[in-house]
Amino acid sequence: MFKTKFDAHARVLQNPGTPVKVNYAPRYDAHGVLDLEAVGQTDLYAYIQSHADSCDIHVILDRFANGETDVLSQMQGFYADCSDMPKTYAEVLNSVIAGEHAFAGLPAEVKQRFGNSFAQWLASFDKPDFGAKMGFDTGTMADVMTNAQKQDFVSNAGAVPAPSTGSSGAPGAVPAPATPPAPAQ
Repeated sequence: MFKTKFDAHARVLQNPGTPVKVNYAPRYDAHGVLDLEAVGQTDLYAYIQSHADSCDIHVILDRFANGETDVLSQMQGFYADCSDMPKTYAEVLNSVIAGEHAFAGLPAEVKQRFGNSFAQWLASFDKPDFGAKMGFDTGTMADVMTNAQKQDFVSNAGAVPAPSTGSSGAPGAVPAPATPPAPAQ
């Protein structure tokens, strides 16, 4: 005969899990490899109940009535020059893509020094050996400068440039143009 919903059948039991959840966070190691690591545990019910007062409209209005005007603000402001910062998520992604294109344009032997990984290349920007891995001349300024340049640098280190004087002799005046040399005969 055909089975119906009223016939006895095997029950399927599901594990409801545990109220304590393990929290994971992504981390880049020193070599630029992305990995997940356990950073703690959270009791979900206690976490939900910890926000009960912040969701109660009566508590929020009482705090506002007591003079706490920023009670409805989620973040405090800060002052910085962010004119060159990306303004949208798309601009952030475009910046990352531009970095990936820059990495892709590097010679193969340079990319190989970073494990052919954009993340490792990016993570090594602040490392002392980054310039050497990129193939830059890593000599210090003292090694690159000639003796005459070192002498000029040392002698001019504390010097303050004299104010410019023009043909009128007044400080800050525009200097008079130099006369061109006479043509050779």
